[in-house]
Amino acid sequence: MQLSAPMIVVCAWCEAEGRGYVLAEREPLDDRRVTHTVCLEHRTELLSQLARMAPIARPSLAAPCRE
Repeated sequence: MQLSAPMIVVCAWCEAEGRGYVLAEREPLDDRRVTHTVCLEHRTELLSQLARMAPIARPSLAAPCRE
């Protein structure tokens, strides 16, 4: 019986910084390729950067519909 190895999940930002941070291993268990996500540290950094950017004009939800 051959044991299956899980897919490796790494933070793309950590990897770009040379850290190669492995976040998890997940199914499909017979697929050893690497898949990417963003770790909590970099997600927090990204959201902070986005919050500092100029706000985008958005229609008000309370505004009446124009038909």
